Amino acid sequence: MSASIRFVCVALCLVSVHISGINSERSLCDVCACSPNSDEPIRISCDCQKSKMLFFKEEDEQTLMQTEELRISACNFLSLPANGFVRATKLRHLRLDSLNYFHFFRGVFPYLETLHVDRVANFIFAELSLSTGKQLERITLRHTNLKELPPLALHEARGLKNFDIHGCNITTVAPGALFNANNTNSPLGLRITDSVISHITEDGINILGEELVVRNSTIGILGPRSVTAAVRNFAVATSTFTDVYADSLHVKAAVINISGNAFAALPPPFLSDLHITDAEPASAEDMFPDEDQKVKIEFGNNYLDDIDLSAFFLKLRYREVNFQKNRIDCDCAPARTAVFKLPTLFPGLSPMANRTAYEYIIEHNYCAQQNVSLGEYGRQFLGGAVCSDRALNDAPTELNEITDEPIPQKNLLAAGAAVSHSLCLWFIVAVPLLRLT
Repeated sequence: MSASIRFVCVALCLVSVHISGINSERSLCDVCACSPNSDEPIRISCDCQKSKMLFFKEEDEQTLMQTEELRISACNFLSLPANGFVRATKLRHLRLDSLNYFHFFRGVFPYLETLHVDRVANFIFAELSLSTGKQLERITLRHTNLKELPPLALHEARGLKNFDIHGCNITTVAPGALFNANNTNSPLGLRITDSVISHITEDGINILGEELVVRNSTIGILGPRSVTAAVRNFAVATSTFTDVYADSLHVKAAVINISGNAFAALPPPFLSDLHITDAEPASAEDMFPDEDQKVKIEFGNNYLDDIDLSAFFLKLRYREVNFQKNRIDCDCAPARTAVFKLPTLFPGLSPMANRTAYEYIIEHNYCAQQNVSLGEYGRQFLGGAVCSDRALNDAPTELNEITDEPIPQKNLLAAGAAVSHSLCLWFIVAVPLLRLT
């Protein structure tokens, strides 16, 4: 196929014809020029002035019947036929650049193989039609704003192989938006990079495919059961999460790596439904340096602002999760300190089922502010070097100093709720754990 010839589409001509109501015999190629310049061009590229408007007339569809590639750039407003380009059966590639607005409505381009959207200020993405879903193999969204990825947007994307979102602002990923369970013959790769997504709702991402990668992005709300994936590679790196739910992730993958991220809060069960599959990783030599070594879920070098260490360690599947080099916001709250009191209150009892694993984890994860290991922070805490006014033995004195009157039972329970809850959890499992320690 010959190289594309660039040309200018001065859309004002089309606008004046339509506004005046004059019937025009001019072809789309007369106004825009085409490559090759004929009645049946292979490529059409419309570069409008930013202030102009482009109207596709119904008769322009005849011109597009042999066209394989269409590029529309820098138009202030774009009008398409109400029924789409149903007769443009050879149109395989569409590229939209620097538009103020574009509505990709259902069935508008039913035979596309690739859709590339770059710098569209307001992009409305409707669900794919059955015919489009069979053909479409790649979607690329770059530096584009979307108010919503709507429900069932990819429901019919039976042939989609790649969906790349880069530098985009998306307000909502609606329930079922990125759902491709119908796509069993063409594994999907979903990549979200350098983007901002305000809210991924329940079942917003549900894919069966090759990979799910999130990198250098900001996610506002990661709702309950918002990400379900059965993929070969699951990777989340150098991204920020403002609000995550305990059951946000349900993932099965050959490789799972969550590294270098910042979590405003991390609920204890957050890693509970991540599972390594039996599928062999891409680089077996790298993943299995030792024949007997089991591939683990990598969770490292993350910043964790709010985490209940007692509950988190209790639920941590240490045999499956490589939890190390994370930085914790260490403060004097019971959620961060109660875990260190347990061995003092119950000598011989470990906060985790395996004492060796627990000791390794607290020595290989760190306090962000003090730049010491959790283990060292725990020793300083127990020795009174930090948070001395909150030491467990001083707690009753502190409560009595608040008032000379007897403390109501309900206030006492409320004051000690954080510590008591954690200790109750440990006490329930104390008998079986003692055998292991």
